[in-house]
Amino acid sequence: MPVYKDEERNTWYVKCYYEDCYGKIRQKKKRGFKLRKEAKAWEDNFLSNDAKVPTITFNEVLERYYDDVQYKVVPSTLSQKKMTIGRHIVPIFGDLPIMKISPEMILSWQNDLRSTPQVVAKDKVLSARSIHGITAQLAAVLNFAVRYYNLPQNPVNKLDKVKYEKKQLDFWDVDQFKKAVEFSKGIEMHLIFQMLFYGGFRIGELQALTPADLRERDMSVSVTKTYKYIDGEWVKGPPKSPNSTRRVALPEFVWKELKGYISKLYHHDDNSDIFTCSRSKIRTHLDNAAKFAKVPRIRVHDLRHSHVSYLISLGFTTYEIADRIGDTPFVVEKIYAHMYESKRMEIAKKLQSEHQNEAS
Repeated sequence: MPVYKDEERNTWYVKCYYEDCYGKIRQKKKRGFKLRKEAKAWEDNFLSNDAKVPTITFNEVLERYYDDVQYKVVPSTLSQKKMTIGRHIVPIFGDLPIMKISPEMILSWQNDLRSTPQVVAKDKVLSARSIHGITAQLAAVLNFAVRYYNLPQNPVNKLDKVKYEKKQLDFWDVDQFKKAVEFSKGIEMHLIFQMLFYGGFRIGELQALTPADLRERDMSVSVTKTYKYIDGEWVKGPPKSPNSTRRVALPEFVWKELKGYISKLYHHDDNSDIFTCSRSKIRTHLDNAAKFAKVPRIRVHDLRHSHVSYLISLGFTTYEIADRIGDTPFVVEKIYAHMYESKRMEIAKKLQSEHQNEAS
């Protein structure tokens, strides 16, 4: 396209039309070039490199990102994602064009998170693990912009990853559990502890169980739903993932305790929740049981880890454990790999023993 002479200012300017990254025809005008060839060089560079650079803001991308991701994650994950992004990312980047978000800006933002106390963290600075997770949410939105809105590259990828120490899994062995469960108060709490330790349920899965989920012939429980915290309330919905839908066979002594407990419930039908105890109450009772039993304090979810540790000690395979707890073998191996170390040593010792027996 031609460039034009501004006779009044004795300079050159560019006026051209182009199709932007959204397929719309737009006009671009640039003034102030001293030489015609400078104006022409600018025009050529603009049409080759900058014409289709998106001017869309982060908030506009975010709206489309939510429209897409809502079909790919469960509602509780979407709710958590929206809360994290809305709290930590939108106030800084929301109104900016995505092309203006630079690695330097992201680094400065990360440093602010490292140094500024946060209300959500009880007026303490966020942990490196939290900052890693928040940055991952920013990266996800910008990756979406790269794929669909012509963002040339994700600026997060130019930064070093936020390093953090992976949390060590806490769990009880069976002897520690037996000591602690003796200090549980009430038949409901005793049964909850038993179900979590010997069944490996997630707490939301346990709270969503109804009598209709029980099957007498094999003393098993069907896991098809869970409680999740969504938009300020507890909602019963599908389990965490397709693998989480499963049937868990219980030891006979736990099954009898469960059936006995249900038989004592009043005004209860097959579709009513078996357990009505709140999570905070369960946490309090677990803390007290640990204190009186003089065993390490663990979280409620750590009873699930304790179940896996117990199964590993009994010699069950990764696939058998994954099937029982509603995870994939890959996740089980990744999370509980260190628990298998003693089993690996046992295998080596067994092979050595067999070799010596054959040689003698």
